[in-house]
Amino acid sequence: MRKKLNPQKKLIIFTLIFAISLGVAICLSSDLFEIKNIEIDCSDNIKKSNILNTILESQGKNIFMIRKKDIKDEIIKNPYITDVKIDIKLPNTIKVLIEETSAYVAFENNGNYCYVDKEANLLEEIKGEVRSKKDKIVNIDYFIDDYDKIKFKNESISDEYYAFIDGIQKYDLYTYMRQVDFKTEGIISMVTTKNTKVVFSDLENIDYDLNRVSKVIKSLDEKEIQNGSIDLSSQKYTVYKP
Repeated sequence: MRKKLNPQKKLIIFTLIFAISLGVAICLSSDLFEIKNIEIDCSDNIKKSNILNTILESQGKNIFMIRKKDIKDEIIKNPYITDVKIDIKLPNTIKVLIEETSAYVAFENNGNYCYVDKEANLLEEIKGEVRSKKDKIVNIDYFIDDYDKIKFKNESISDEYYAFIDGIQKYDLYTYMRQVDFKTEGIISMVTTKNTKVVFSDLENIDYDLNRVSKVIKSLDEKEIQNGSIDLSSQKYTVYKP
């Protein structure tokens, strides 16, 4: 048999519930908890104004109305953002830490540019122009499928691309690369940031040739030599032609 609460205990419980409800109401309406500081840690590639709008417009201005999961889900829609951490500091500060990825190269095809990461995942498509003259441009036959995935024209181009990119990273040539062309069958052409041209025609030995080229390009860079071309026609000798 349950014991009945005496009137004194009932009054205490009612008072506590009322006090908690009153406290919640005060917190939701008080200016003290109105968001006044939003600290966003990210690079210049991410527009902070978009993040601010997401927090203030979609969630309201009271810090207790903030739903961190909803904010994260909205912010992470940006393809350049890989993770979001949100920290609430009472009474009125929100800290947002953004983890980002960056475009590795820009695929070019018929004047359209698709910025992709190292795994060739689509980050952004720009028609008719590039974002920066410093972008690494790759001329290659590709298309974007119905799921916004990059697809190469055929499997051989895909194999050539990844073999070349692996070698570029392996021999630290990425910073020297300005433009690469995969549109001529059986040949990969590269132009460096110092306007030195290289043609790779023996694609079965692309790793070996990239190793040879890296040594010449780095030597030219140290000597501040520009333009010219690197001849790979001989398997024994790598020749620079001014």
